[in-house]
Amino acid sequence: MKFKSLIIPMTLLTLLSVGCGKTDNKANENNSNVTEESKPNTDNNGGTVDMVTSPSRATDEAKLIKAVNESWIVILENDITTTKDITLESGFKKADKDDPSKMVETSRVVALYKQNENKEKVANYTLTVPKLIIKDENAKIEGGTIKGDVYIEAKGVKIEGTTIEGNVYFSNEEEKNTFHMDDNSKVTGTMEVK
Repeated sequence: MKFKSLIIPMTLLTLLSVGCGKTDNKANENNSNVTEESKPNTDNNGGTVDMVTSPSRATDEAKLIKAVNESWIVILENDITTTKDITLESGFKKADKDDPSKMVETSRVVALYKQNENKEKVANYTLTVPKLIIKDENAKIEGGTIKGDVYIEAKGVKIEGTTIEGNVYFSNEEEKNTFHMDDNSKVTGTMEVK
């Protein structure tokens, strides 16, 4: 009889402990996403800054500025106009495809288009900007239209499927000679070393 009277309180205590100790899996998933996407990076002064290693999507000027400063790949989700110059700096990293625990340097990408589940382009977007300054070697601009001048200060910059309604200026001949623009791209202004 004493044994039965102990079993009921012990069972209740066990159930209460398990119920109160249960973790919220949704919260853990959200926290793991933050740690996977935000990796520490150092700035020019040796300070630590956050860098997003996954694509950043921009829908307005504020999100565009944030994405350009924090992510190696910026994807526009609609037309965006900014009154500020945009600079693509170098030094961004992403997870290595062979060993995701390692971070490797990567070139910047700005995607001015939307694609469907079959990775086909279904919409192009326009980025209206006074100056787009590219300081990252092998950076790539894909799709859509840039309304404004583009200043290239790095080797190996690529423009694919993009219309630039403005001029393209290179800071030297080497950058001009290593610049690549595919047959689906065009520049309405001049292309020159300045």
